[in-house]
Amino acid sequence: MSDDGMIDEFKVEAAELFENAENSLLNIDKGEDFLSNYNNIFRAFHSLKGAAGMFGLLPLQEHMHKLESLFEAQKKIASMNNKQIDYFLTGIDVAKKLLDGEDANFYHIEIANFNEVEQDSTPVTLPTPTKSKIKLNRKKGVIFIISKSIEFNSQIKAILENNEFTAFDFTTSSDALVDIESYVPNVIVCNLENIEEVKSESPDSVIVLLSDKLSEDKIKEAILLGAHSVLPIPIEEVIVLNVCGNAIAKNMTMQLLEKAVSYILYQFTDLDLFLKSQGKEGIRTALKKDLQTILELRKSISNFSSIEE
Repeated sequence: MSDDGMIDEFKVEAAELFENAENSLLNIDKGEDFLSNYNNIFRAFHSLKGAAGMFGLLPLQEHMHKLESLFEAQKKIASMNNKQIDYFLTGIDVAKKLLDGEDANFYHIEIANFNEVEQDSTPVTLPTPTKSKIKLNRKKGVIFIISKSIEFNSQIKAILENNEFTAFDFTTSSDALVDIESYVPNVIVCNLENIEEVKSESPDSVIVLLSDKLSEDKIKEAILLGAHSVLPIPIEEVIVLNVCGNAIAKNMTMQLLEKAVSYILYQFTDLDLFLKSQGKEGIRTALKKDLQTILELRKSISNFSSIEE
């Protein structure tokens, strides 16, 4: 099944989880016992958070994580007023928009302040400032360029954008780090002094070293710090496209592997329960053995990648 197909299937399951959570929240609003509805809501939030992370839907993952943590904290109190219930229902509506790739503003209340949300309080959904949305071409790849040289930045960015890549350029690593979480670059092109910092903040990005006659020792240092390849100066279009294209291919391959394994894990529990109900113990054993092999291979690939980089 294609990556888009897996996400489509997740959206179908997500719709059911949203509906279960909404129905249980409405049951509490009607006067039903909080704890008898708690598990349905918590399970929905927790499952949506995990699956969103698995498919790389980071805004949805972060949103569901905050909703889940806030809702879990209410278990000790074992009750919610109507405004608090409305807060979670609005949070679910926002989650639906995020799942569809839409922009959505939502004010996340801290756990310590949630009990101050009273029945007669003002609405808890408040507009928050957001950056204007930039359309990212994920199929081609997102690339960050970090260099003190505005000239080099402009040259590389122009080459990439002329070939339908999404490129952002920065003159300092601190400026780039502000946008890393928002745009999640596949590749980061940077100088030697930036590698360690950007690699620690964006470990899944592939690092390309922007080099101007570096010594052999400096290139070895860059590789040990996590550089995948070198983009030489002066800038040449064919070299930029080949180096960045290969780096993006590596990043997307690793993403696909991770999603495939995560999808298997996501579906395995239901399959295992079904096989158990059918008395298919031989198949269950074989599948568990194969799954263990896959997980061990993934771990070995991850370890090899860390050593290589």
